[in-house]
Amino acid sequence: FPVNPSYLNGVSATGAIILNTSRWLNTATVQITNPAQLNAISALSYVSSVGNVGRYGHQKNGKEKFDDEKIILPTINTSVYLRTNSFNYGQATGQTQMIAMDALHNLGYAGEGMMIALLDGGFKDANIMPALDSVFANNQVVATWDFVSNDANVYDDNWHGASVFSCIAANVPGEMVGTAPHAQFLLLRSEDVSSEYIIEEYNYAAAAEYADSVGADVIHSSLGYTTFDDASQDHTYADMNGNTAPATIAADLAAKKGIIVTSSAGNEGNGAWNYISVPADGDSVLAIGAVDQQGMYSSFSSNGPSYDGRVKPDVAAVGGG
Repeated sequence: FPVNPSYLNGVSATGAIILNTSRWLNTATVQITNPAQLNAISALSYVSSVGNVGRYGHQKNGKEKFDDEKIILPTINTSVYLRTNSFNYGQATGQTQMIAMDALHNLGYAGEGMMIALLDGGFKDANIMPALDSVFANNQVVATWDFVSNDANVYDDNWHGASVFSCIAANVPGEMVGTAPHAQFLLLRSEDVSSEYIIEEYNYAAAAEYADSVGADVIHSSLGYTTFDDASQDHTYADMNGNTAPATIAADLAAKKGIIVTSSAGNEGNGAWNYISVPADGDSVLAIGAVDQQGMYSSFSSNGPSYDGRVKPDVAAVGGG
C-alpha cells in the first residue's frame, strides 16, 4: 500500500518538505531546516525511526563518480564489422557478438514489446542526440522523471545515463546499433552525481516503484553504493549480503514482482573497497561485470563474492574501452 496519507500530512505539519516516499520500504525522505522539525517527526506515534540520509546542496570533492567510465574508443578492424539480417552494428560489433545479441536480433528480438527503465544520474542531451533520434521520433520514451529535483526534465544533468541509454537504443547503421533499439523506455534520474549520500538509495527505491507502476519489464542501473560523504551512512562489506541496503531491498522486491533487475557490479575493483556494490548484491539482481573487447577482466570492475558467499557478478559484458 502507499504510505498512509495521514502520516505524510502529519510529517508535513512539522514544516518538513516531503521529497519522495516508498511504499515498499514504508518510508519518506524529507528536507528540514532545523533540528526541531526532526524531533517533532520522531515524536509522531507512527514514526518508528528517523535518520540522516543526506545534506542538501553539498558538492562532492575529488574524483567524479563515473570517471572510470569515460569513453576511450577501442581500436577496431573496420573490415570485420558485422552485418546481420537485421542490423549493421559498426563499432558495436564486438560487444554485440560477445553476448550473442546478433543471433537474438536475427530472430526478431530487438526490444519489441519491452519497456526498459533506466535509473541513472541524468541523460544529458539524449533528446537531441542524432544517434537516438529514432527513439524519440517513434515515441519510444514513455516517461521521464527526476527523483532528485522532482521534475520531468532528465536531459539537463549528468552525461552518464545518456551513455548507458546509447548502448541499448542507439541506431546508426554502420556506426553503432544498440542491443534493444526497438524497446520502450523510462528515463529516471535517481542519482545526484554532485554528492554521495544514502538518500540516493531511497531515490532508487522510489524510481523502481514508479517503473513498476508504469509496467516496466526491465530495470537497469549502472550505479553502485558503498561509502558516502557522511561516514556514518557508510556500508561495510558485511552489508553486501542481499538483505541490508535500501536499494538492494527495493531491487529484490522489484524482481519479486516479475521485473528483470540488472545492475552494474560497481567500479571498485582497483580501489580499496574492491567488492561489488549496492544493489548488485541482491540475490535476485543480475549483477554485470565489465570486460574489454577481448573478453578480459576490466580492472575497475568490482569483484565478488557477496558477503554471504554467492557468486557475483553473475555475468559480464563489454564495459572497458
